Amino acid sequence: MQVADVIAAGQGPMGLALNQFRSLVYAAIARDDAILAIDVFKRQIVNRLKLNFRDNPVDVVLTPDGRRLVSVNHDSNTVSLIDAFSLTEEKRIRVGEGPAAAVMDPSGRRVFILNTRSRSISVVDLSQNTLAVTIGVEASPLRGTFNREGNLLFVISGDSPYLTAVDRSRLAVAQKIFVGSGAVSIKADNQTGLLYVGRKNGGEIAVIEPSSSMFVDTFQVGGRAVFLAIDEQERSLFAALSDRNILQKINLVSKKVVAEIDVEKGAYAIVVMGER
Repeated sequence: MQVADVIAAGQGPMGLALNQFRSLVYAAIARDDAILAIDVFKRQIVNRLKLNFRDNPVDVVLTPDGRRLVSVNHDSNTVSLIDAFSLTEEKRIRVGEGPAAAVMDPSGRRVFILNTRSRSISVVDLSQNTLAVTIGVEASPLRGTFNREGNLLFVISGDSPYLTAVDRSRLAVAQKIFVGSGAVSIKADNQTGLLYVGRKNGGEIAVIEPSSSMFVDTFQVGGRAVFLAIDEQERSLFAALSDRNILQKINLVSKKVVAEIDVEKGAYAIVVMGER
């Protein structure tokens, strides 16, 4: 847990996607309307895609085979389908209003776009390059994660105390789980099946057992955990605390903080080598 390097990426770096096999990190640079490809080991920018003026890309996700990248363009209400090797835009698809995040289907054939202003989830078919369906939800979707089995997409909302589960096959809301107000981040543990939900109030992370639809634990991190990532090899949870400008490493067995480092103001996303 030491800072090895700092890379000047541009104005407003936000969403990240990691290709572990090619050792590349893709970054959405919001205020520059750009997508960067960064070599992890050389710590250099190796490619750059300039998007449309005022696209404001805020998130990027990668297909499991590493061939395609999806950029969530918040201000233009679109997603860009990008060839990850050449970093060229292949197609642009209009989605709902205020898209804020994307969650890749485990199969890589679809991507789920969370639209905050229109309170909807746009499902984009990546094999046909089309908008397949739009799912209406009661609250503004903020972030999401698939469960260990890959059949349910769990979505948190900034204006609802409930976690929404969307059935991947039926493309409809399947259940709701009470998680409390102020949820800002969510991550599924693929080894235990548990869900971790960061909340902005009280510096707390809630642990949810989705099969029983209830809390099983909570623990303190001392700040607003706006993004969570899990290193399954080390059984560690990484939490970006935006209000304290730190990155914490937490042991998933003891729930104790084992290390932390200072980061720049406005910490937004994390990718981890060893994450699945």
